[in-house]
Amino acid sequence: MIKENLKQFRIKNKYTQKEIAQILGISYRTYQSYEYGQNQVPINIIYKLVALYRCSYDDLLK
Repeated sequence: MIKENLKQFRIKNKYTQKEIAQILGISYRTYQSYEYGQNQVPINIIYKLVALYRCSYDDLLK
């Protein structure tokens, strides 16, 4: 599920939630809501995360 993958990729790449939010240009609370599965991740944020983590869409979304 994407929420688990968001956390795994973030921790693997040694980022905090606040750092990822800054990189993505969103608030900390908004990013946190994605990781907790409270909100869907918009496609433009998915594009940025795939580029940041240098992973495939499948890896992030599975």
